[in-house]
Parts: sequence; structure tokens; C-alpha cells
Amino acid sequence: MKIQVGEITYSENGELVGKPFELDVHKHLIERGLAIFGMRGSGKSYLVGKILEELAEAGQPFLVVDLMGEYVTLKEKYPVVVMSLGNEPYADVKAIKPEMSRAIARTVLETGQAAVIDLKPGTMLEKFRFLAEFLPAFYHEAERLKRPIVLVLDEAHRLTPEKSLIRLKELKEYQNKVMYYLYDVGATGRHHGIGYIAVARREAEVAKSTVTQCELEIHFKAKGIDVEKLKEKTSLAQKVSRFEKGEALVLGLEDDIIIIRVGERKCTHGGVTPSFKPVQVSADFLSKLQEALKSVKYEEAEPEALRKTIEKQRRQIERLKDEVEKLKVENRSLKLKLEDVKARAREVPPEVELKLEELKDDLSAAKKRIEELEARNAELEKQLSEASRLEEKIERMREAAVTLRDWLFEISEAFDLDLIPEDVMELRRKYGEVKEKLEIYERTEKEKALRIKETLEDPAVKSWVQSAKRTLGELKLRAGVMPEILKQAIRYAPDVVFYPEEFDAGVTVETVRRNLKELAGKKILIEDSSGGRLGFKNGIYLWVTNNVRKIRPMAPDEAVERIVSELVEYVLK
Repeated sequence: MKIQVGEITYSENGELVGKPFELDVHKHLIERGLAIFGMRGSGKSYLVGKILEELAEAGQPFLVVDLMGEYVTLKEKYPVVVMSLGNEPYADVKAIKPEMSRAIARTVLETGQAAVIDLKPGTMLEKFRFLAEFLPAFYHEAERLKRPIVLVLDEAHRLTPEKSLIRLKELKEYQNKVMYYLYDVGATGRHHGIGYIAVARREAEVAKSTVTQCELEIHFKAKGIDVEKLKEKTSLAQKVSRFEKGEALVLGLEDDIIIIRVGERKCTHGGVTPSFKPVQVSADFLSKLQEALKSVKYEEAEPEALRKTIEKQRRQIERLKDEVEKLKVENRSLKLKLEDVKARAREVPPEVELKLEELKDDLSAAKKRIEELEARNAELEKQLSEASRLEEKIERMREAAVTLRDWLFEISEAFDLDLIPEDVMELRRKYGEVKEKLEIYERTEKEKALRIKETLEDPAVKSWVQSAKRTLGELKLRAGVMPEILKQAIRYAPDVVFYPEEFDAGVTVETVRRNLKELAGKKILIEDSSGGRLGFKNGIYLWVTNNVRKIRPMAPDEAVERIVSELVEYVLK
């Protein structure tokens, strides 16, 4: 299936000029992945809108992760379902929550419904929390159903940045989970029918783990260092700085490097309420989603990622509440005493008057303390609710600073002003390269650690390890020489060939050979006849690798090595 999204205005071999620019849904979007880059206002979102319109025309399902509410206008002409974090009037499904993720993913994939996840109304915390639950659910449902769908990741530089500016711990944990599953979608999603389009302002702002999954690139207008980086890929890079709105350079095609002009859209562009009566969406989708949501259990408890940051404040609030309650009890007790004193005032000696005044003073002090504690309690709760909003404001300020820096370089280049000395520019470039390498290394190590943890904590992997231990345990406890032969064999390095004659087990060579062949039959050892006679190799590493990667194809070597070490230790102890 091919979709036409523009016209070719330049090609290196000159043969394609004037022809339509088409994208093959399976070949370009699903098999290879597409990245779209460009300055603000250069036309990248317009191209995405055009692609989505053509996909809708062709009946190809898609799912858009829409941070800025750019694509809800598709409802003007197409039966696209909009699911929103807020209660927006244009939304077909309002106030979606993380707990609804699996139901939404399953229903979208089963019905083949084109959909937009509208995240604009949410705070940064709400956006990342939803995606942290939705993306794994979407990936695993796609893995199960294997139905072609195109996933569009808008504002990729905010969701999966090369260098995260987020400092609030609970947000950081959600963002790490989002980045991990977006990498999985890009790296292995094509095997399950998931197409991938990532959209961002600058290639340098997007995590390498995201960009490297997109073999096809479309570059709209760029300036400064982005053009310099693009020169490493094509001699046409200099043209990019002079592009008009809607012009773009296409890299990664099989036969040519071309420049295109994006075709006209049918729907209103931009994040506005549709100007016409929206097209009615599928009643079948809404009814199935409603049915799926009946089984959803909603948790009112705070997100796990918030616990570490707010636990101290929560405990303080609880202590304050306990103290307030104690003071209220004391207050009631003092009131009762006061009433009793008043009732007996005429019957007691004059010194009771002094006691009465003391009780009044105590009561007044208790009331004042209660008011102070309640005010402090309210202030702490207010600080808690403002934390994520403050982080989002800081994020916007940092983005503005980056944009201002880019504009400064553009002005320097456009007006040929020597605002920044050449030696400083060169030093900055070298610093940027070193910094980039360091960040890539740190990110790679973090991703590796996360993959190791996910592999070792995978219930299916744990189940296989227990099964392997049962197999090894039966061999350890068997009567005869098998336990000793197993221990000796498993100590050999994987590349060393050994022979039955080398074993000191107090039995005949034929008995040793028979036991070794049995271990080879269980894949714990490997038979080897390269030396002209039957020998064996330690095969436990290969045994573990094959079984673990049947469960998790992307399992890191380090995770496999840990499982091997665990099994070897189990045999030898």
C-alpha cells in the first residue's frame, strides 16, 4: 500500500523531478521507520497531518501520541477516535486514566480503529504516567494480535530526549520507562506490525536509541550546527538552510536523495476545535471499549514513583494530624472540666477561680496550637500538589533558553556577524562532541541495566530458571557417578573439548561416556568430533542463551551470564 504526500522537486539523478512523492506503508513505515525533523513552523507537523489523512483514506489504522493537540482536526473528515486526558468537547473518550491503558490498546488493535491520544490537557506528570502504562500495554497487545498499525510519536524530543532536563524523581522514573518501551517499539515493533514515525525539532535533541530505529529521514528547514551535522550524510545539506515552508530533504530511499514539497491537506491544520461537524466514529469501537473498561479496576492510591519523594512529607502530615487529634481530645477534656468547674463554682472555695483562669489559658493555648498545625498541614499539602506544576514550568523555561541560543546562532549566520569567536565555536563543538559521547555512554549503561533487570524479573524467565534448577537438581541427587561427572563437566570453559578418559570418577570410561552423552541429550553439554573422536564441550551457556532468548529475544548477554552463574553455583554448592 502506497500513499502520496507530496511532489518531488529535485533529485540527484534528475529522473524523478515532477513525480509524486509516495511512502510505502509496509516498506517505509513498518519495516524501516520514519523520522521527521525541522524548525518550528517549517512544515513537519503539516506533513504528519497529510500522512495521517492519506492513511485514513487508505483504511490503514494509526495511533497518534499527540502532546500538543495538533491532530484532533482529523475528525473534520475522517472517523478518527480522539481519547483525551481532559474533558475536551471534541473528545470521544474523555478523562482517560493509566488503568484504562490495556483496554484502550486492545480495542484499538482488535477493531483496526484510527485514534489520537490527546495528552495536551494533562500536566507533565499525568502525560508521562499515562504513557508509562500505555506503551507496554500497546506493545504487548500488538505482539499478541500482529495487526498492522502506524504509531506516530509527536514532539519526540520531549518524550525521549537525548538529555533529559527533568529533575523531579517521580517524573524521571516515568520518563525512563517511556523511553525504554519506545526503544522496544522502534527496535522490534516491525515484527509485530507496528509502523513508527518520530517527529522532533532537531535530531540532536532526540535520544539516539530512538533516532537509530528510523532508517528513513525527512529534514525540513534547519540552521547552524544541524546543517553541519547533515553535511555528514549528504552534499545537499546546505540547501536545507534555504528551504521554504513545506520543502524537505528525504534521506534513506533506495535509489536517490530527493527534495519534496508537501501536498495540500484536506483538514484544518493545528490544534483547534474542528470547524465542521465531526465525522461520526465507529459505534462498534465505542461499544467494545465501553465493555472492556467494565473490568478495569481504578486505583486511587498515589503512583508508585511519587512514593520516594513525598513519603517524608506524608509522614510529617500524618504526625501533624495525630497531634491535632490529640489536642482536640485534650480540648474536649478541658471543656468538660470547665463546665464542671462552672457548675460547682458556687460550692467551692475562692481559690477555684484561679484554677478556672488557668484552665481558660490552657484552652486558649490549645486552640492556637491547633490552628498553627492545621495551617502547616494545609501548606504542606499545597507544596505537594504544586511540585509537578513547578517542574513543568522549569522545563518550559529550559526549552525557551535552548531556542534562544539557537536563534542567536541563526542571527549570527544570517547577518554574518562575528558574535561568537571562531575559536570559541570550535571549542564548543569539541565540548559538545565529548559531552554527547559521555551522555550516550551513560544512557546506554542505564538502558542495559534496565534490560538486565527486566530480563531477570520476567516471570517467564524466572519460571524457566526454576525448571532448569529442577533438571539439574535431579541430576545432582541421582545415585551413582552422575553428580560427580556433572560437577566436573560444568567447570570446563565453553570452548574446551574434553574426553571421557580425563574424568576421575572411579568408574569405567564407557560409564563416563554414557553419562556425558545423557548430559549432551539434555543440551547441558555439546558433542564434538572435530578431533577425530567423540569429545564434549560445556554447553550450559548456549543452553541458557537459547531458552532465555526464546522468551526475551533482546535479553542482554549480561543477564544470560548471571543466570549461567546462578545455575553453575547451584550445581557446585
